[in-house]
Amino acid sequence: MDRPAVDEARGVRRLLAVLVVLALAAAGAAFALTQLLDTPDRGSTAGSTPSIFPASFRQAGFITGAARLVRSFDGSSTVRRVTGGIDLAPGTAAHVVVRCDHGTIRVAMGAATTSQKCSGRPDGVIALRVDHRVPLVATVNAAQRSRWGVAVYR
Repeated sequence: MDRPAVDEARGVRRLLAVLVVLALAAAGAAFALTQLLDTPDRGSTAGSTPSIFPASFRQAGFITGAARLVRSFDGSSTVRRVTGGIDLAPGTAAHVVVRCDHGTIRVAMGAATTSQKCSGRPDGVIALRVDHRVPLVATVNAAQRSRWGVAVYR
């Protein structure tokens, strides 16, 4: 007569254990999804940290006059890659500027890629016309002494 009560209790414990495992799996999946969805703007200065790039940029031979900062994607000295996107009105000229202090930086914008030796100051790398959102990925090949990144000027 004791046997059905023990089996019933065991069944309840199993059900609770399964529910706990499912809840942990759901929490892990939700965390992974938030990290994955956060990736495109990782390193962006969208938060309260000021950009390492000036509000306006001039460079003889690269830009005529001055351009204003639209968005920057800054990374700490410990990261080697920042991602984002160029999202301007169709046909708008975008000037991509980088800043890093060691090694070489490689910037990929959709199908276009360019690389340049790091100089420690903002340097223009490419100007292009944008007709749609263009993904942007910047990678440095060496550890940096300070924050580094890529910016879009217009």
